[in-house]
Amino acid sequence: MPPAKSDLDILISALEKEQRSLKKMIREAAAQHDNLVVYYHSEALLDLNRHLSVFYSFKDPYFEQKEDLKRQIKHWRSGYYMEKMRPELRERMQKRNEEKAMELEKQLQQLIDIPQLQSLPKTHFIDEALVALFEKRCRSFQLVMGEKDDLHLRITFRIRKKTLTVTLKGINYEDEADFIVEGRIPQPLKAAGFVYNEAQNKYARTFNFADAASIPEVKKWLAKFVIEDSWFYWPGRTLTLKYK
Repeated sequence: MPPAKSDLDILISALEKEQRSLKKMIREAAAQHDNLVVYYHSEALLDLNRHLSVFYSFKDPYFEQKEDLKRQIKHWRSGYYMEKMRPELRERMQKRNEEKAMELEKQLQQLIDIPQLQSLPKTHFIDEALVALFEKRCRSFQLVMGEKDDLHLRITFRIRKKTLTVTLKGINYEDEADFIVEGRIPQPLKAAGFVYNEAQNKYARTFNFADAASIPEVKKWLAKFVIEDSWFYWPGRTLTLKYK
């Protein structure tokens, strides 16, 4: 009897099925020259591919690096830009490109040979942080999405009088205005339940945190916000937790 699929594998399978369906609809619409349908389905496919990349990276932390190496190998071996070159020049270029492709293939194989994520110890840092907050073992904690000295987003979790308040603050490049606080992209934040507090100059939302049964609700909301609603997280970016 085969082992039961994990929730992540089930979700990936469902999205891959939807991906195949969208590709089929795009081909059919293109054959009928229905450009509007092609456009909308293509936009949906791009969004779905982004989600799939995130989930693939949950299973394999080297997924994006492998995909990038595959793209580079394909580029060096395509040779489409050499078609109009002189034969002797084209031959030298092909030899050089093949050497580059072979070197990239070695790098790809090294990543493939690294043990899979399943063999690594599991972590539940979000669960632990929410429980620590509920039990008042910490005053607050903060999730930082993005890289240091780069565009990033800070989400702070703080509990007071059985209410969990989640505040959001975005940092843009030094010389530019903070586009989140200015509300230029408000809809994803509103959809996630955030309300702008003008006095504090930040977005916030609240949860009833009267008992530990509230923790799964917060986790589900956070997962949706990070993976679906946030424009700051994608494979290769960092997600760091800091206690305060």
